[in-house]
Amino acid sequence: MVELIGLIAGSAASNAQKKQALANAKKGKSKEQCDAIEFFAEELGGTGCGCLGGRNRVITMEEYQKRVANYCNNLNLKAKAMTKIGLDESEISEIPPICLSSYVFDDDVFVKVENGVAVSSQYCVSWIFFSATQMYTYSFIFDMTSDNTWEVTNDFFYQDITCFTTESKVVERIVSEMGKGCLKSKESVFKQNYVVDTLKIVVPNSTYTVTMRDAGAQASSIQAAKAMLRERKFIK
Repeated sequence: MVELIGLIAGSAASNAQKKQALANAKKGKSKEQCDAIEFFAEELGGTGCGCLGGRNRVITMEEYQKRVANYCNNLNLKAKAMTKIGLDESEISEIPPICLSSYVFDDDVFVKVENGVAVSSQYCVSWIFFSATQMYTYSFIFDMTSDNTWEVTNDFFYQDITCFTTESKVVERIVSEMGKGCLKSKESVFKQNYVVDTLKIVVPNSTYTVTMRDAGAQASSIQAAKAMLRERKFIK
């Protein structure tokens, strides 16, 4: 990660330095992780960029998204979440659980935008379960450029939840790049804005936030959760 950050920050570095930084970032990585590193570093010195190669890129945007989806599909996260929290189906039958997933767009991830579609180097899958008295959450985050994974669990009593809301924001991303090829040095600057949708659960002294894709498809499930939350908060 440190090498990649240096690669992105050092846009004024020579092509040789960029190539070396990219090689350092891939040391000890698996083939799939190296592909992801080149995917995010391409315009800053990776595959197919002017003096540094001329080859076709290792993976396309579509292929990267497929790899993320395949990673998710092999995790069996609902069962993993229930085991981690210590639940069985009989305890969470109030309303159907909600599954949310999205790329993570924190400051320490690498982002690529093509044709209005934004992806990042990290992905998060979250499950939200509802019992008679509590809400349980489980999030699993993985990094496509490393072996790093994170698991986060929470449980909230309904009466303690002060806010359960969705938020949509546009993130402005300014991109600058030098002209392609050995003799082109003119810098071009352009915007690649993207939308980030989040769900926030707020309790005293804490906020649980998770990003989500296709918020519209989750609208009915979220509305059902809000309705039950309003009902349960009045139950003493």
